[in-house]
Amino acid sequence: MRTPSRQGFALLELVVSTAIFLLVSMIGIGLLAESQTSLVIVNRTARDPLPDFALTILRRDVMSSRGVGLSPLPGVLVLEPASPGAGPVTYLKSGDRLERITADGSQRLLMTGVGSFDWWEVGPRLLEIQITFRRQGPLAAHGLLSSVQALRRKPRLETVRVRVALRAAGARRW
Repeated sequence: MRTPSRQGFALLELVVSTAIFLLVSMIGIGLLAESQTSLVIVNRTARDPLPDFALTILRRDVMSSRGVGLSPLPGVLVLEPASPGAGPVTYLKSGDRLERITADGSQRLLMTGVGSFDWWEVGPRLLEIQITFRRQGPLAAHGLLSSVQALRRKPRLETVRVRVALRAAGARRW
């Protein structure tokens, strides 16, 4: 007599293989979503690098300062230097431009299309800075589009909020 052979899969085998398939699929989808997010960030930075450049300079200046000076106007950030002999660095929003002014009077345009530039002290040595700006393409950012072409493009407002720690007075580390 012939013994009946087992054909197909048992219910337990199907459940285990389905669970393994779902786990592998979820990991793959997570990796795909993460790579898509980083691709979007890289493309946005490549199209308009000025906001990221401005934030890098602003972070560096805040981290190397010992405190915030008194600012006469809203939209003005005065950073007192940590090293003696150096003068303050001022960030000024004039119109739709964000400018950096050093103690020797040199003025540098950091970015255009700025809607608002606000800052406040969150803690004793912690600043929070918020910039709302219009992200532009590379042609508009460098002034290569005519004003008519620039007006046809729909501006996208973005808000960046950064928390930066101030350097302790006399400290070499934070």
